[in-house]
Amino acid sequence: MSRRRVVVTGLGAVSPLGNTVKEFWEGLKAGKSGIGPITQIDVSDLSSKIGGEVKGFEPGLRMEAKEAKKMDRFSQYAVYAGLEALEDAGLRKEDLDSERTGVCLGTGQGGAMSIEEGV
Repeated sequence: MSRRRVVVTGLGAVSPLGNTVKEFWEGLKAGKSGIGPITQIDVSDLSSKIGGEVKGFEPGLRMEAKEAKKMDRFSQYAVYAGLEALEDAGLRKEDLDSERTGVCLGTGQGGAMSIEEGV
């Protein structure tokens, strides 16, 4: 088996603890919880009324508002965090070699708003 090296060059985060890596990390170090009452959807018919919501998210800080409007909220989170990771790495997306570039993305559940609207 050959060993291949992977280099992490930049980080990005959008989470219930903060919308930047710095905010997220400071929240973790302080022992904060991102869990609280759900406010972004109607939960009156649900048995659980708590969750981890992203608060104060403004996609326009990193992407064009017109482009953000075309995306589901979770896609906005992914693009926003990805752009933060590029900035953190000191890279520009125009300079990346798509054959040698990868992304590791974690999400709890994507597209919940689109699913709810569709139902």
